[in-house]
Amino acid sequence: MFKKNDFVRHPRKPDWGIGIVTEDQTGDNVSVFFENTAAIIRLKISYVVLETVADPGQSRSFLENVLIGDDHKGITDRQPFPTKVAQFVEQFKGGLHGAVLEKHERQYKQDAHEEFVAQLNKADFERLMASEQWEKLADMIKKCHSINLLSKFELIRFADVLKDLQAQKEIGQGLYALLYGEDLLQSRFERYASILEGYECNKWPIITLPLFLRFPEKHMFIKPSMTQKAAANRGFDIQYDSQLNWNTYSQVLLFSKDLFERLSAYENPALHPRDMIDVQTFMWCTFAKGWSKEEIAGAEANIEAHSK
Repeated sequence: MFKKNDFVRHPRKPDWGIGIVTEDQTGDNVSVFFENTAAIIRLKISYVVLETVADPGQSRSFLENVLIGDDHKGITDRQPFPTKVAQFVEQFKGGLHGAVLEKHERQYKQDAHEEFVAQLNKADFERLMASEQWEKLADMIKKCHSINLLSKFELIRFADVLKDLQAQKEIGQGLYALLYGEDLLQSRFERYASILEGYECNKWPIITLPLFLRFPEKHMFIKPSMTQKAAANRGFDIQYDSQLNWNTYSQVLLFSKDLFERLSAYENPALHPRDMIDVQTFMWCTFAKGWSKEEIAGAEANIEAHSK
């Protein structure tokens, strides 16, 4: 008898991947959600002998956090993950490493990352705080946040707050601790969230942007509507809450890591992400429909014209 949360494999459908039993077996019937399908599949044990999987490996994080039932808010066209990947490769020549995404999605984020490292590296951060050059530090913080990943309103609000000396000091020290502190990231995240809340800047883009730009190899940027839509269409429960909280961010990191590992496992090198910048691009282009066919064609034509 299969129990809820057991991991299984269909012996005749290896392309479905590993599945998780969604409720205790009832008689001859068992309901399973497979990682490469788009919905729960109900099977009769008398017709198929499911194989028990003791260790689902990298599939665990997705299957243990899969959205099932009525929790699929924002889903409009859920499709199996291999189908979405195939569509992505078909739409974007060269995939994550193609000319369109390199120029229009990756390059400006890569430039912002390099600027962040140059301006707000650990040593320079410490030097400015030690000499109490709070205004100069605030200017650097504003400059490193000035990217179109933040909305105009968010940028203006954050810049206005950083005109105040007390805010310069508190946000500067809080951001340093978030990026370079030695205690648990959860504690650093929650302290900085509390500081931002005191200045009414407690927004997901503002708290996650510096982590994403400074450490793109492991951190993800959260744009609420896009991130929720991407997670919902993939079927991953990020437990979203509009209020800043560690639980949601840790779930987004799990979601991002799962995508990174799945894309890296493909033989096609066009799908191999270099970091979370590429994963964020994949989320935007695949699950949130960030590019239309017309926009892709226009970008390709423009690149070709300028290459002649």
